[in-house]
Amino acid sequence: MKKFYQLLRRNKNKPGSNLIELLVVVAIIALLASIVIPGLGFLKQRMVQTDLNQLHIVCLFLQKQAIYAGRKKSIKFNLEDRAYFYDEQKVELNKNTRFDFTPGASGPPAKPSGPINSAITFPKQKIVFYPNGTVSAGTVYLTNQQRKDMCALTVGVAQVTFIRKYKYQNGSWVYLKG
Repeated sequence: MKKFYQLLRRNKNKPGSNLIELLVVVAIIALLASIVIPGLGFLKQRMVQTDLNQLHIVCLFLQKQAIYAGRKKSIKFNLEDRAYFYDEQKVELNKNTRFDFTPGASGPPAKPSGPINSAITFPKQKIVFYPNGTVSAGTVYLTNQQRKDMCALTVGVAQVTFIRKYKYQNGSWVYLKG
């Protein structure tokens, strides 16, 4: 330890040694930032998909509950609060996620036919689950704050109700299994 302090004292007397030390520290910080910053975008994208997965699970749960209870169930959306409500439960989206859509994207995801005009296309911003297993038709679009990453939960009009998840990627919709 004594040698280390002697070495430090010797370097303090050399002109430019503080500048070199400073440049090394700045280079290390820049290297760490270049590794960490791209990873943050991936995390923000995963947050949108996490909110989509949570909404999907709630929908499947309420569909089964409506069948077994023999009465309607519903999810009501509140765009301003970035939340949805069911069975007196309030679920808030992550801080980075909101009900919104990417400008210029076409929808609905299964068969895009025109520009998306609304973040929620379910009647009265409400998904209704009926005792016979059917679900009201519509789509919920979720994006991050920059409106760059977008996902959707859809319920199509059919004899058998399917609740599907999609991700908007490179100008087209990709079906998410599970």
